[in-house]
Amino acid sequence: MRRKMSTPGLFMALIVTLGTFSLLLPGGDQGNYATGFPTIRADDVYLYGIVENVTGTGETFIVSVYQNATAGGNLINSTSTDTNGYFVVYISSGQQGGQPPVVRVESTYLYQGNSVALNRTLSAGDSVNITGLRVWKKPTGTLIVNVTADGQPMEGAIVRVLDGSGYSDITNSSGQCRFVDVVESLLPISVQAEKEHYEVGVNRSVIVRANTVNYANIELVEKPLPVNVVPTNGTTTYPVVGDIYIYFYQDMDAASLTKENITLVKNPDIPVNYSINITPNTNNRSLRLTHPPLEYDTWYTVRVSSNVKDLSGGYPLWKDYVSVFKTEKGPATIYGWVYLKGTSIPAPEGTTIKINGLPQGTTDENGYFEIDNIRTYGIPLNVSVDSTYLYIGSFNNSVVVYKGDRIEVKDLWVEKRPTGTVMAVVTSEGEPIEGAEVILHGTPYVNYTDERGIAMFYEVVTGTLTITVEKEHFYTGRNYSVVVREGEVTQVHFNLVPIPLPIATSPEDGEDQVPVDTNITITFFEDVLISTVTTSTVKLYENGVTPVPGTIHAITSRQVIFDPSGDLKHETSYTIFISKDIRNATGELFLWKNYQATFTTVPWPPAYIRGYVKDAEDGEPIAGIVVRCLDSEDTTDDAGFYQLMLRPSEETMSSLTVEFNGTGVGYTTTTITDVTLSAGEILEFLNVTLEKIKGRYTTYPEDGETLVPVDVIIEVRFDMPLKTDDPNVTEWFALSPLGHSTVKIGGEVSFKDGDRTAVFTPEETLSYGTTYRLHIYNTIKYSDGTPALWWNESITFTTEPTPLFVDVIQPEDRTNVSQRDPIVIQFSKEVLTDLVNNSITITPQMPNVNFTWSGGRVLTIYHGKLPAYTTYNISIPGGVRYGKNGARLLETWYLTFTTGNESIYSPKLYPDTATIRSGSKFTPGEKHVIRGEAEFADGYRVNITIAGKYYYGVVQDGKWQVEVSMPTKEGKYSVIIKLEDPRTGQPVDSTTIEIIVKKKENPLLTTPVILILVIIAALIALILYMRAMAKKKMEGGEEVEMVEEFVCPECGQVVPADATKCPHCGAVFEDQVRCAHCGALVPADADICPKCGEPVAEEMELEDEYEYEME
Repeated sequence: MRRKMSTPGLFMALIVTLGTFSLLLPGGDQGNYATGFPTIRADDVYLYGIVENVTGTGETFIVSVYQNATAGGNLINSTSTDTNGYFVVYISSGQQGGQPPVVRVESTYLYQGNSVALNRTLSAGDSVNITGLRVWKKPTGTLIVNVTADGQPMEGAIVRVLDGSGYSDITNSSGQCRFVDVVESLLPISVQAEKEHYEVGVNRSVIVRANTVNYANIELVEKPLPVNVVPTNGTTTYPVVGDIYIYFYQDMDAASLTKENITLVKNPDIPVNYSINITPNTNNRSLRLTHPPLEYDTWYTVRVSSNVKDLSGGYPLWKDYVSVFKTEKGPATIYGWVYLKGTSIPAPEGTTIKINGLPQGTTDENGYFEIDNIRTYGIPLNVSVDSTYLYIGSFNNSVVVYKGDRIEVKDLWVEKRPTGTVMAVVTSEGEPIEGAEVILHGTPYVNYTDERGIAMFYEVVTGTLTITVEKEHFYTGRNYSVVVREGEVTQVHFNLVPIPLPIATSPEDGEDQVPVDTNITITFFEDVLISTVTTSTVKLYENGVTPVPGTIHAITSRQVIFDPSGDLKHETSYTIFISKDIRNATGELFLWKNYQATFTTVPWPPAYIRGYVKDAEDGEPIAGIVVRCLDSEDTTDDAGFYQLMLRPSEETMSSLTVEFNGTGVGYTTTTITDVTLSAGEILEFLNVTLEKIKGRYTTYPEDGETLVPVDVIIEVRFDMPLKTDDPNVTEWFALSPLGHSTVKIGGEVSFKDGDRTAVFTPEETLSYGTTYRLHIYNTIKYSDGTPALWWNESITFTTEPTPLFVDVIQPEDRTNVSQRDPIVIQFSKEVLTDLVNNSITITPQMPNVNFTWSGGRVLTIYHGKLPAYTTYNISIPGGVRYGKNGARLLETWYLTFTTGNESIYSPKLYPDTATIRSGSKFTPGEKHVIRGEAEFADGYRVNITIAGKYYYGVVQDGKWQVEVSMPTKEGKYSVIIKLEDPRTGQPVDSTTIEIIVKKKENPLLTTPVILILVIIAALIALILYMRAMAKKKMEGGEEVEMVEEFVCPECGQVVPADATKCPHCGAVFEDQVRCAHCGALVPADADICPKCGEPVAEEMELEDEYEYEME
C-alpha cells in the first residue's frame, strides 16, 4: 500500500520494516503483499526520492534506472510516482551490475524530465535517496481547427492532431474544434479531418506557437454522387423540346423511381407536367423524363431524392442530386420608347406600333412598347408609329433581329399637329342650358354642356369646323363655320329656342297685385283627358313650399279652374304647378316637363305706433331719441313726439319690439317688447321715460368701497385718451367729507395709461373711518375736445379704521428668557385669530407650539422646552387687515429674545397644557389626571391644591401625573401646583392656573328625573351606612382607621405600613425609610437605594396619591 511519507528517513524506515516483515512470512518470497511495493529482500537495493513537478499539478511520471552513466545502457527497472511525486525503485541483487546507474524521469508529450547519474556502484542492501529529479511542462499553445466544405462550416467532422499527442475531437455547429495544451512545434505538424461521404482532408503546414491561439483550416471535398443527369448542372442552352436523361451507377429498385423521388420544376418551384420512363434492359440504371415543350430562356431544376433505393434496398445517394439548367433562347423581341419629337415627353398612351404595316403593339403611359415572338430573322423590318388625328408618326426600316435577340428600336417619335381650343356656350332666353350635345364634325370630339352651359374642346386641330348643338324640346342650333387657330381659344355662342309647352294660365307667370280672392284658370292647347287633371297633377303652393287646398272644376276638355278653399294671403308669392303626367285625349303624355307660373298677391294696409319720450327725473320731453320697430324708424321732435309706420306681412303682428335709443343725446336705451298690432291699426300713446347716461369710466376706489387706505391715490379711467392740456384740469374733480360739501380737499391731477386715466392725489392724508364724496364734473374732455361726460357725477368711499398695534406682555426681559414659559402678546383691537395664526412666523422652529386666544386680543404661545442660549424671532407681516373691523397692522411686528439655561437654577415645574391651562373647563366632581414634566426633580413631590383640597404625586424620570377631583360647585377656581423638595418639604417652584367648573347641560335632568335620582342616591347612602355600621360592630364597635401600605421588597406583595414582618414571605422589616428619588422603602442605615441606585437622603416618608380636607 502506498503511503505519503513526511520525510525520507521515515519513508525508509517503513521500507525496512516491511522488508523485515516479509522475511518472516512463510516461504520468504510472497510477492507484493501491499500495492506498489515488491517483495523485500535483505540484499536488494532501493532507490527512492521525490520528483519535483515545476507546474505544481498532481500527475504521475515514470522513473527509470539504466545500467550505466550514459543512460544508454539497458533498463534495469522503472516505477511510477504517486500524485505527490514520491517513488521507490527496487533493484534485485542480480541487476545491480558493476557500473554507477543513471536515474531518469521519462518525458511525456506535455512534460520534459531530467536524469541524475549516481557517482558510485550499488551494493547489496543499499537504500539511496535520489535528489534533483524534476519535470517541467513544455511550452504549449491553443490550436483552433476550422473545417469547411464548399466554403460552409462542416459540423460533425472528426479532427485529429498528428503530433503524437493523440488529440482528437468533433467539430461543432460552427465547424470548429479547439485543442488546448498543444506542444509548441518548430516544424510543421499535420492536422487531419474526416467526414462520411467526403475525402479525408489534411493540413500539413500547421505551426503551433506557445502562449498564443493558432489556427488551421481544412477544406473537405465531397465524393461524387453515383448518378448523372443530362442536361448537366449549369447547362444554359438546352432545347425546349426533348427528353431529360438520368443514369445511375448501379442497379436500382424501380419502385423507388417515382415522381416523389424524381422531380422536374420550373424555377423557383413551379410544377412541370412530365412522366418517368425507365429504359428497358438496363436493370433500372437508365431512365428519361418526357415533358411538353419547355419555356424559352427559363431555368429548370431536376432533383433526384436521396430516398431512391438500389436492388439491395440500400440508399446509394446520401443527399439529393440537383441539376439546374436553362433552356435555349426564343424568338426575338423589340422594344423602345416613343416621345414627342424633339422632347423627352412620352407619346400618348396607346399609340400604335406597326411592323411592316401591321399593328403589333401600343405604348404605355411612359411611351414604352415591347413586341415579342418576332420570327423574321436576318432581314430589315419596317417599324413605324401610326399617325392619328392629333399626331404624325415616324418609322425605322433598318431593324434586323436574330433568334433570342432583344433589341431596342430608336429614333421613333410622334409630332403633334397644330391645335387650338373651342369653347361652346349654349343658352336659352339668357339662361345656360345643361346637357346639350355639342358635336365637332370632322373630329372625334362630342361633348355635353355643364351647369354653366359650357362645353370645352381641347387640342382641336387647326382649320375650319362645323358645329351642331342639339337638346330635347329645343330647336336644333344652327351650324357655324368655325375657324380654329393654333394656340387660341375660339368661343362659339348658341342661343337655343325652346319649344313652348302648350299651356296658358291666369294669373300669368310673373303677375303681381293679384286679388286675394282670385281663382286659377288653366288653358291647354289641345284636348286633354280630364280624369288626369286632379289636385295631384294641378297644385298651388304658398311661397313655393306650402300647398294651398282647393278643388278642380272642368270648364271644357281644354280648360279647367283651380278654386282655392279660401282667400289667399296678402303680399304673398304663389306658384302654379302643372304636372307633366297629364295626358291628352288619346292617352299620351304631351308635356315634356312640369309647368310652373308664379304670381304675387296685393299687400296688407299699413299700421302706426305713436307716443312721447320724456326725462325720467324731471319729466321734460326729450328731442333726438331714435325710435325703431322692424324696418321703420323715426326721431323725436322738441315735444318728444314720434310716429312709426309699419307694413304688415300678415294680418296681426305680434311679439314686436320697439327700441328707444337715446345714446346720441346723453340718455340710455330701452325697449318695449311683446307689442301686438293689426294691419291698418293705430297704436296711440306708447310713451317711455329714459335715464341720463352715466360716464363711461371706472374708479379706484369704487363707488361705495370701504376700508380704503388713508393715503389713497384716486384713479378715474376713461375709455379714450383725455385732453391733458385743458387749463381747467384741476377743476375736473372735487373731494370733500360726506355731508360737508363746503370742505374741499385739494390735490394734483396727473395722467397715465396713455392719458386714459386721470390720477387725483389728495394734498393731505385722509382721516381714518371717514366717508368721502368725489365729484366728477362734465367739464372733462377727450383729447379730441368732445365731452367725456354728459352730466356731473360723483362716487363715495369710506377710509379704513385706525391701525392695529401689538404689545408684549411676556417675556418682560428679552434675555435669559425661560425655556418653558409661554409667550404672551396683546393686540390693540380684536383680531381675526385664524388669520394671525396662519401669518405668524417663528424662527427657529419651537417644539410643540400651541396658540391660545383670550378675548380675541391676547395671544398666548405655549411651547415645549426651548434649547438654552437660543435666540428666537417672532414676526407678524405688516400691511394685512388682521382686525375684525378691517384695521391694518401697518408695519411688520418683530419680537426677538434669547433663552437662558434653567439647568443651572433650581428644579422647574412644567404642567402639560394638553391636560390643564388657563381657561380650561371641567364639570363638577369630574375626575381628571393632570400631567407634566419637571427638570432636576426626580423624587420631588408635586402638590396640587384645588378649592382647599390637596393632591400629591411624585416626579419619576422627569415626568409626573396626579389624579384630582374637581370641586362639586360651579365657579372659577385657582389650581395651585407646587414642586416640593422631599428633604425639606419646602416648595422650589409653583404655578397658578385659573379654571372654570361648570355643569354640562343635560336635557335628561328635568325635575322628575332629578327626584328619581335623589331617591336612588338616598337608598344607596342608607345601604352604605348600614354596611359600615355592621363592619364597625364586627370590629369591636370602634372606628376603622385607614392604614397606609407598602410593597414587600422580597416578594413584591402589598403589606401594611406598620408591619415589621411580611405576612406572605416572612421577610423581617428593619427600620426603614423611603427613598427620596423613587419612593421605595429601604433600610434606615442604607446609603444607596437598591431600587434606583441613587443616594438615600434623610429619612422621609413618601405618601401615595391621596386626598384630604384642609383644617
